[in-house]
Amino acid sequence: MDERLLHALDLAMLADWESAKQCLEGADDAVSARLTALMNDQIRRERDRAEMQALARHELGNALSIAQANVEAMIDGVLDTTTERLSGISEALQTCGMLLDNLKKNYQSPGYAVEREDFVNVCEVICAQISMVAHIAGSKNVRVHYDDCHGDHAGCVYRGDHERLTHVLRNMLLSAVRYTPPGGAIHISRLAPGGHMHFSVRHPSVGAPGKLVDALGGEARITSESPTHNAFAVRLPLLATV
Repeated sequence: MDERLLHALDLAMLADWESAKQCLEGADDAVSARLTALMNDQIRRERDRAEMQALARHELGNALSIAQANVEAMIDGVLDTTTERLSGISEALQTCGMLLDNLKKNYQSPGYAVEREDFVNVCEVICAQISMVAHIAGSKNVRVHYDDCHGDHAGCVYRGDHERLTHVLRNMLLSAVRYTPPGGAIHISRLAPGGHMHFSVRHPSVGAPGKLVDALGGEARITSESPTHNAFAVRLPLLATV
């Protein structure tokens, strides 16, 4: 057997995929080609796994930040201890448990597909999550404003998984607050067709929008950029009711 192939196999056993591939550069036999393809697939799997784990750690930190900020605010007397707020803290801690369980099972990205089809009032979920992050945003002097439905519930009822939607919105809001400089503002618009939420971040030195898109994950994209105003669109896991 070719010495280069043996050396490549030795390096592959040590998980040194790039060096193993270099050993096979220029080889034109079928075994080397298939081995190179196998190593490329392994490199892709490891990269995807690292990205998934990084996303899980990010979302775990967000959920813990929600719980910690609200508990500390209630202890200090800054926030009232309401049933809704305690339920939000419970949901955040349940999210932590789910993410830890997923990490043990070789975490897979949750994506933005609709897995359940309950009827969900998106407006109510958004307002509840804004309330949950309000203390964190306030501590940074970041304002969060939402164009709610003002009683027009017909325009904000969708089909989707309430728990998954809550998780996505909470992560989106916390990420936006995290990447908005002090004194900035986050403005959330009504949902657009297709379940897309549009929101903008305003500040004289708004920061790097690409970092926020990376933090949001899923189907997030930048829709406009300027020195003082960045706009984003995030597709929520929702289906229209008609």
